Amino acid sequence: MKDWTIETLAQALRSGETTILDVAQTYVDRIIEEDADGPNAIITLNPFWKEDAVKLQQSLFSDSPLLHGIPILLKDNIDTYSMGNSAGSIALKDVPVEKDAPVVQQLQQAGALILGKTNLSEWANFRAMDSISGWSSLGGQTRNALNKQWSPSGSSSGSAAAVAAGYAVAAVGTETDGSIVSPAAHNGIIGLKPQVGRVSRTGIIPIAWSQDTAGPMAKTVADCAILLEAMSAPDEDDAATRAQPERLEALKNYCVPGSLKGKRIGYLNPDEQFPTEVHERFFHVLERLSDGGANCIALNPVPSLATLQDHEITVMTSEFPEALATYMETRRPASPYKTLKDLHQFNLDNAQAVMPKFKQNWFDKCLMAPATSSNLYQTSQQAISAFRKELDELWFRAHDLDAVVTATNGPAWYINPNQGNQYTGGNSHIAAVSGWPSITIPYGDINDRPLGALFIVPPWEEAKLISIAYGFEQQNL
Repeated sequence: MKDWTIETLAQALRSGETTILDVAQTYVDRIIEEDADGPNAIITLNPFWKEDAVKLQQSLFSDSPLLHGIPILLKDNIDTYSMGNSAGSIALKDVPVEKDAPVVQQLQQAGALILGKTNLSEWANFRAMDSISGWSSLGGQTRNALNKQWSPSGSSSGSAAAVAAGYAVAAVGTETDGSIVSPAAHNGIIGLKPQVGRVSRTGIIPIAWSQDTAGPMAKTVADCAILLEAMSAPDEDDAATRAQPERLEALKNYCVPGSLKGKRIGYLNPDEQFPTEVHERFFHVLERLSDGGANCIALNPVPSLATLQDHEITVMTSEFPEALATYMETRRPASPYKTLKDLHQFNLDNAQAVMPKFKQNWFDKCLMAPATSSNLYQTSQQAISAFRKELDELWFRAHDLDAVVTATNGPAWYINPNQGNQYTGGNSHIAAVSGWPSITIPYGDINDRPLGALFIVPPWEEAKLISIAYGFEQQNL
């Protein structure tokens, strides 16, 4: 089976080299044969994938969108009528979904074949602070696609592992902080976290409206660009999307050779959270940028980074109970669980199945968090606004930067149910808390465990992000 990209498969489908049904069948066969004993990335297959493939083949024309007939997987915290939406929790297994999320509808309108749903860290890794990335009570333990003993990171664990294992051409993940870029980096693929508000969050089980977004995960920058373009649209039910520019660029057009030439890239060296090997290898990122014609400028951390995590935690824990209650009321009215308190009690009542290795101290903390109308919450939002201003003034304006690059991750750790996650470093919080776009690109490894370079740009500059990422990717080839 060929290692298809969106572009190469689109060409093969139009030339008659293969059919949508044959390609989908090959992916499904691979999932059935390999996934259970491999990464355990897939939580459910689309029960209508064959029918959908046949219909898409019948409506395929030379001028169809590039995504027409391309098999795509979705993280299982995104509403799908035919496959439900669980967040990995057995509590939501049989709770019906009344309609597809808008982002799913957009992908279908572009002709994508939704092949199935992927496992995730339960509740998008926001149930327990000592959680095990990739584990959920419904889907079990997802493993790194490159080595079953390694953590896949999370929370979009299954989406990353499925793409790396070749179970679909691309996948959709979601991120509040790190949940796209971290598992993408640990599984050696590309993950793009868009500007908050570029992609509708309606019908996606929320954590925090200040930071939540869906984004593409794929093996090439061009595939991420194509997928993100199809996912991008305003949504009257998602206030964040109202800030979108009137016209969003055709992102694939920015995948052109020589795109690093003359770019000014600020770099933030790995700090003490990363092991020595990451420090030693990060210079390879700067070498490749320089070889491509970019100018690399050293940066110092902005002052507010020192206290940023406390404010982020306040915002997330305050927003989650309110956002979840709204989601349940508007999207899952048949659910017997209406609030976070209800789900917290479900976990207690079903502790043997839900909490065999770790508890729910994030849920505990959220139930005691201040309301979003409180002074404490407003103070944290003001601090985050000041952080965005520092990024803009002290980094981008002061050095006339096109982008910032830093280390996405440290090496993957071994899955150990008795110890939880053994994090080896990450910088996702810079783009996550600001809400700005970021993308991780593989650049090297430590004992075969992949490392990613994280590029960050100001709001709504995904076109520039794609351009720089594509140039860096070409230097890696």
